Amino acid sequence: IQGNGIDTKNFSRELVHQTNKVTFLFAGRLLVDKGINEFIEASSLINNQDAEFKLVGDIDLSNPKSLSLDKLDEIKCMDHIDYLGRKDYEEMNSIYNLANIFVLPSYREGLPKSALEAASCEMPLILTDVPGCKECVIESKNGFLVELKNVESLVNKMNFFIQNRQKIASYGIASRKLIKDKFSQEKIFLQFKKIFI
Repeated sequence: IQGNGIDTKNFSRELVHQTNKVTFLFAGRLLVDKGINEFIEASSLINNQDAEFKLVGDIDLSNPKSLSLDKLDEIKCMDHIDYLGRKDYEEMNSIYNLANIFVLPSYREGLPKSALEAASCEMPLILTDVPGCKECVIESKNGFLVELKNVESLVNKMNFFIQNRQKIASYGIASRKLIKDKFSQEKIFLQFKKIFI
């Protein structure tokens, strides 16, 4: 049984994204293992007037893999990254609705709930080709899997959506379908029910 299930009513595409730019979102703890450095480097390399980058999350100085305070201050000063800070769980549906593409170049995952929530909000996914992330992506249907720690691979898939923005909607619809078919609370509940009955 994969996870606790996603509330597809609570996580859905509600707003029309009001920008001419393709917006990429990273949402998670600002840990090296989450691929935050790869996201930052890729966004710097793209530096395209047709793209923008949003970052949600906070450092965790109790974790040895956390970014430092100095690095966070550096991010806050970057012109091409819109750092939104830490957000409460109840705010996340609105955050997903501010962007087009969800990016999580993580080094390892159990099952990335933020990616599943983003997919439920009709967001295409760019995740790393590692266990956990693999279960969230149907390659070239609702997103892409990129090579671990490979910034060039990440840049290539980000550029795909910048250059083929007409694909965003169909990939997003496929993302939500995957969640409803495989990861929704209703589907997970039925799987638990079979165990106990």
